[in-house]
Amino acid sequence: MPCPDPPDRRVRACFPHRPTDGRPEPLHARVIKDEVQNHDLIVTLSIGSDAGLGKDWHGYVLTGETEEPLADLFLLRIAKRVSIARVHLTVDQIHDNTRVLLTPPN
Repeated sequence: MPCPDPPDRRVRACFPHRPTDGRPEPLHARVIKDEVQNHDLIVTLSIGSDAGLGKDWHGYVLTGETEEPLADLFLLRIAKRVSIARVHLTVDQIHDNTRVLLTPPN
C-alpha cells in the first residue's frame, strides 16, 4: 500500500526507516477513558491489535509531553481498536498525563 497524504504511521511505506529485524516498533497511544476500580485505575487506550499490539507488550504512562515514564501500565484486554489496562495512578494524574508508550517483548 502506498503512503497516503497525510502520512499514516500504520502504513509501512510512510516510514521506510523501520528496522527489518522483525521486531515491532514501540507504539504511542492516548488514554481515552478512565475508571476507578478498587485501588486501581482502569484505563482505555486508543490502540489495539489492529496496530500490532499484543498481550505480551509492556506499557508506560509518560510524563506530560515528554518521553519520561511516570508509571507502569499493565495490559488486561486488547480489542481490535482499543485496549484496557490497569495503572497505579490517581484520576488527576492520568488526566494530566494521557500519553502512553507501549513496547514490544524482548
